[in-house]
Amino acid sequence: MITAWSISVDAAFGRMFLIRGARPLTAARQSLLCLCTCALHWRIWGVLKRDELMERGTGNENPMPPSPVRGRSALCQRQRPHGGRGRTAHCTATHWVAVALLIAVQSVAVDTAHALERIAVLDFELLDVSPDPGTAREIQRTASVAPLLRAALDADMGFEVVSVDSEVQARADAAVGYLYQRPTLAAELAEQVGAAWLVIGRVHKPSPLFAYLKAQLVDVHARDLVADLVVEVKGPMEDATRRGVAVLAEQIDTAVRRRVRSE
Repeated sequence: MITAWSISVDAAFGRMFLIRGARPLTAARQSLLCLCTCALHWRIWGVLKRDELMERGTGNENPMPPSPVRGRSALCQRQRPHGGRGRTAHCTATHWVAVALLIAVQSVAVDTAHALERIAVLDFELLDVSPDPGTAREIQRTASVAPLLRAALDADMGFEVVSVDSEVQARADAAVGYLYQRPTLAAELAEQVGAAWLVIGRVHKPSPLFAYLKAQLVDVHARDLVADLVVEVKGPMEDATRRGVAVLAEQIDTAVRRRVRSE
């Protein structure tokens, strides 16, 4: 009974982590969380084991009758006769305190992981070297990539997306490719809005038949380029762009997971 109850609690918290989009913690935080969780599980196990032994009795043929319970404690105890033998069900305040502490520890861990996933996505720039560059349709497609990616990172990957003002980005971006080629400088913009991660994006179109969605993932605090990601898109422009953005969001999520695990 105790083992099944413990497993059910772990499964419930696992579902909570998935729903809230939690990601792996650093090794130090994982160790701390593991120690706290084990200690609380041990405390809960001890309380439940004690209650189980009290329910079974001491093993004597003629066990002592239970002492009368008065006051508020009586509300936590009831007699259930079974085969001439009483079974006592206990509700222990200490047990529920331990459960509450376990929930608090898990919640802190989720919030910590969540804070590590605050991400900013700059507006994508267009690098069009096709025979017919800079068409209105291509400019419109390029403008749609960043909003689509932000939505995918938020809704599908569980990131907290923060915004860098477009005017601030425009003032910092002296020319096409300026911020894209200077991720350390771009990281300052993300740091100003409290982001831990930054995506610098570009639509590179070498041909009318296909284009590349390119993204640089930057660790803002370390000022480090974590990944240089590329997704090729072909086919009808709108559908291909949406599919490409979905793949790019998955690549970003994977790169962040890998980076956090390595710390």
